[in-house]
Amino acid sequence: MKQLLDQIKEWRRHLHTIPEIGFQEYKTSAYLYEQLEKMGYQPQKITETGIAVYLDFHKEKTIAFRSDIDALEITEQTGVEFKSTYQGKMHACGHDGHMAALLGLAYKLKDVKDLPNLVKKSLMEHHQLFVPVFLKNTMLKEFMDFICFLMLMLGKLLVVKDH
Repeated sequence: MKQLLDQIKEWRRHLHTIPEIGFQEYKTSAYLYEQLEKMGYQPQKITETGIAVYLDFHKEKTIAFRSDIDALEITEQTGVEFKSTYQGKMHACGHDGHMAALLGLAYKLKDVKDLPNLVKKSLMEHHQLFVPVFLKNTMLKEFMDFICFLMLMLGKLLVVKDH
């Protein structure tokens, strides 16, 4: 699990360096496409920069996991080593974390052959949102895991923190 969390952190930091404004996320989209291909998926382009990955588990219901991929027109002043390489653009909104978390989910699902009536679709597209939770406090984490599970089942918003 630590190895996957480290990979998610690496994905997030890379994505943080290449923020692009909505409907102009060409490098972001190419990076996501490449990472999904490395996992063995056959991503499909939807719109100019959107990507869809469909996993068919032959279930009656479908759940879509989605992530925003756009950044904001904000000049980054964080001083982090993985800061934006684009002047005046930044992932101040957390979408870099959303994308990285969704890549982590895709990684976990890549070898799954069957799911108990839960998931069969994963999407990355414009202005959609899926965000998982990473917290250090164990009790809070257990509570948030429960809340996240419930929200996942309802298709609601989940929250990310990069530590």
